[in-house]
Amino acid sequence: MIDTHAHLESTHYNIDREAVIKRSFDNGVEKIINIGTSLQGSYESIDLANSYKNIFASVGIFPEEQKKIDNDFKKKFEDLARMKKVVAIGECGLDYVIFKKEKTFEHQKELFRFQLEIAQKLNLPVIIHGRDSYSDIFEIVKSFTFSERSGVIHCYLENWETAQKFLDLGFNISFTGAITYKKKEEVSEVIKKMPLDRMMVETDCPYLTPQVFRGQRNEPMYVKYVIEKIAEIRNLSFEEVEKATNENAIKLFEI
Repeated sequence: MIDTHAHLESTHYNIDREAVIKRSFDNGVEKIINIGTSLQGSYESIDLANSYKNIFASVGIFPEEQKKIDNDFKKKFEDLARMKKVVAIGECGLDYVIFKKEKTFEHQKELFRFQLEIAQKLNLPVIIHGRDSYSDIFEIVKSFTFSERSGVIHCYLENWETAQKFLDLGFNISFTGAITYKKKEEVSEVIKKMPLDRMMVETDCPYLTPQVFRGQRNEPMYVKYVIEKIAEIRNLSFEEVEKATNENAIKLFEI
């Protein structure tokens, strides 16, 4: 199993981070992509990746994290993106739920475009976060030209029509433990209809713990419950979904 989106640098793991990582690898997780959401978090993600053979890093700035996009910030970010074991840019994108005070969202858009430019320049896939903002994300992303490794829409919970638009742009779509919650018929339709060779799985830990452990801290080893749910929805074996999602992650991130 490959957890393509974890936040193990989070303070939620300060007491037992090493034990959580060991437990994950002991329980079938083969590789983990640890995700940056700020300059500091990206540094920490890289440090973590450098400490473990099978952990890799992405560097990204979450919407609203960085207010000043000056030359110093741009240089620091690009320097980070060029570092060893960095396999993607993100998570980045637009969030019109958490950060709804900014009426035009122009700062978020500027920050998002900058990160897409770096991804394009360095030929790295991009990991995209969106909430109530997919129409604007699509309009921005479609103006960029990516290689075959466009990227992934992470933690997807939207409808099939929106998914199709991003699949047509060459993006993968990734699912979290949120698909195990009740009243997720819309995303179940996406899982049924989309090509298996464009699908990935993630935990987004410490958040979005699968239903069986909901209310507790999430961990990379719980990615198996995401695979189980996809297998159930598509009437496939666990092994078939695991193999396909592993291959998709390896291809996208070149890990």
